[in-house]
Amino acid sequence: MPTGARTSALGGAGVAEATGLAGAQINPAGLGRLWRDEVAFSGARWMDDVQYQTAGYAHPFVKGGAVTANLLSLNYGDIPSFAPSGGAEGSVSARDSAARLGYGRGWGDQCWWGAQGVLAQETLAGETYQTFAVDGGALWLPIRRGMFQTLTLGAAFRNWGKSPSGGALPRALQAGVNLRPFFEGLSVSADTVLTGDDPAIWLAGLEYWAKGVVAFRLGYNGREAREGSGVTMGFGFRVLDLQVDYGYVGFGALGETHHLGLTYRFGSVAERHYERGLASLQQKDYAQAVIHFARAVSLDPQHRRAMKGLREASAKLQEQDSARPR
Repeated sequence: MPTGARTSALGGAGVAEATGLAGAQINPAGLGRLWRDEVAFSGARWMDDVQYQTAGYAHPFVKGGAVTANLLSLNYGDIPSFAPSGGAEGSVSARDSAARLGYGRGWGDQCWWGAQGVLAQETLAGETYQTFAVDGGALWLPIRRGMFQTLTLGAAFRNWGKSPSGGALPRALQAGVNLRPFFEGLSVSADTVLTGDDPAIWLAGLEYWAKGVVAFRLGYNGREAREGSGVTMGFGFRVLDLQVDYGYVGFGALGETHHLGLTYRFGSVAERHYERGLASLQQKDYAQAVIHFARAVSLDPQHRRAMKGLREASAKLQEQDSARPR
């Protein structure tokens, strides 16, 4: 079950992207690429009035790496109860909850890794069961230059642990690829999920940020295709440091799901200028990009990504000036 509205809209794909706090729940290695504090809230109403909420916080460290804490609640509502004879006996409540604590960081300039511990609890008819599991993942940028320099490979495993009865939890392995053309605001992901002896599940997601302000998303989830079309969609928008995301998942005759998420980013003025520089690059406003990257470097002389962006923007600005008629 996707932990964020953005992930829902992208069909659950994104193990090789793992952007932000919600993305790090798919692949904890994404925490290694987090450079600003994030607070995120997400909620969804699933079929049969099943309610799902998450809340989380992520904090990056100055020298790299980030830690995250996340709470999850899945409320099934009242479930009809029956006696052994078949007669109705009212209803019982059912609820799942989990607490996650994770850490991720980079390994050189092209690799990231991350892991998180999960304490899960299930309550049914007054009986409570608990267990502990571990998730982990990695990201790799195999190409340093050229048109495919943003190509990222990623893989993550989930639910490595034992159930309260002593058997193995339903483990999953997700692997995929992401390509993000540097100047276009476009991100394309394709994943596969393996769960035991079941057939592989294919996921795909496409996102486009228009001028770095409004995002349009489309996805496909092979698991949901068993009951519906498998097509997912959604949108998002940013207002200063606040991001709002919406995701829609259809289940055919079984109904549909609406997922809403809020993310607030704060801290690190240098990182804020860096992000604005990236947005200016996507809009091909190279002069403004140079200004923002230069401010980021002046605030943090060790900001290597801002230095790289400054070189890229300066080169593009020179090309743009050279192409103008004299």
